[in-house]
Amino acid sequence: MSPVPAWRVEVGAFLARNPDVCKGARDVILIRSAEALETAHKLDTIVLDKTGTVTEGGPALADAEPVGGFSEDELLALAAGAEADSEHPLARPLASTLSLGIADTVKDDSARAVAALQRLGTDIVMLTGDNAGTAAAIAGHGDIPRVLAEVLPEHKADEIRRLQGEGRTVGMVGDGISDAPALAQADVGLAIGTGTDVAIEAADIILVSGSLAGVVTAIRLSRATMRNIKQTLFFALVYNAGGIPIAAGALCRLWGIRLSPIIAAAAMAVSSPSVVTNA
Repeated sequence: MSPVPAWRVEVGAFLARNPDVCKGARDVILIRSAEALETAHKLDTIVLDKTGTVTEGGPALADAEPVGGFSEDELLALAAGAEADSEHPLARPLASTLSLGIADTVKDDSARAVAALQRLGTDIVMLTGDNAGTAAAIAGHGDIPRVLAEVLPEHKADEIRRLQGEGRTVGMVGDGISDAPALAQADVGLAIGTGTDVAIEAADIILVSGSLAGVVTAIRLSRATMRNIKQTLFFALVYNAGGIPIAAGALCRLWGIRLSPIIAAAAMAVSSPSVVTNA
């Protein structure tokens, strides 16, 4: 059994100490570096791996078409009985005998997350090894405008490089072992927290809940952080631009007003709370 990653232990311990936080942890993200937080606000293209990212990542019953005089309820009852002793995840004999449609379904919140990302001004691209027809169908369910289909696992990072070569700042979202090189190549790699440890280790940001809504949260947080930094720098510049000449005796030369060192010290102390309050 492989050891549990340290980040999962830390998150679990935190939530155990703070049970009230669990309800709000749905879109929790872990940001591994200040560089990733700073770069996220520049992202103009988000590449989504299909399996386990846009979709659930596992087979589910998508359709049932009874034949041979069976009703749908009878068909499902027979299927459940046959499946009880089956060890195969797709139960091929069952599917071929009773015409049951099994597919990897789109996550409930994928379309909403894609729409939110588009409102933030990012282009959305889905990356998959599936054939063009299957990829187009999944993209349609998730309202994803652009698809790169039939991409072999070893070529995912090449597709990220190609997009970067077009002058794009690219964020890659994935969950599998084959996504790790692409996550590392992207300007910001975002790993699904429910995915493989290899993908998580290669990423800059971890979407703990596994929801694409975490990508929206990461970009908004980055933009808010950078906006706050610029505001703080502006306040500091204005404060110092006005305060330094006064401390140097500008008022004394112009109007004979001398600034008490006590007032100067108090003014300097006031600057810190103003900056902290803005943050």
